[in-house]
Amino acid sequence: MKRTGFTITAIVVLLFGLLIILTQFGDNTVQSAQDIDTIDGEEALDLNDHDYLVYFWQEGCHYCEIIEDDIVQYANEGDLPIYLVDMNEQQNQSLWYDWQAHQDTYNEVVGEIVDGEEEYFVDIEEYLEDDSVDWGLEVTEDNEIVAINQTPDLNRSPDDSSELDIAGTPTLIRVENNNVVDYAFGDEESVELLEEN
Repeated sequence: MKRTGFTITAIVVLLFGLLIILTQFGDNTVQSAQDIDTIDGEEALDLNDHDYLVYFWQEGCHYCEIIEDDIVQYANEGDLPIYLVDMNEQQNQSLWYDWQAHQDTYNEVVGEIVDGEEEYFVDIEEYLEDDSVDWGLEVTEDNEIVAINQTPDLNRSPDDSSELDIAGTPTLIRVENNNVVDYAFGDEESVELLEEN
């Protein structure tokens, strides 16, 4: 009888130990982008890993939602570690691209409204058909027609994290030996970068 009690106790202890081990080392799969290991943006180029991806994300980002499944799949099955930078966090605000300085530098007055009619100083089709820059048109309170440059002039090869330009989310970079070797801005470029790695 004592032997049976000892055996049952041993089995219970072993099962309890197995349960603890499985709980500790069990299913660590990523279910959403928020499950990815989060870092501060200033650490993006300074991690100990030799080769990794950094995903710049923010809650409520429509384009982040579009690629959520791709990011989650890569986090679970990809060859490189992936880290997340939450661009809504205060400590990451300095990484945002300076869109106001960009607009001040690149926007151009291309026409005006005179007696309710648009009059252009330039061939507006050159702007609207420009494949290298996404231009929009806006009429100001002063009835000026302004060509708005909506294509950021990104630093895609920063020397350190303080030089990162995050014009919007999603942005995905590949870092190798503390250097940016691939930079993807937007949902399509980000998915392409995931597929390449």
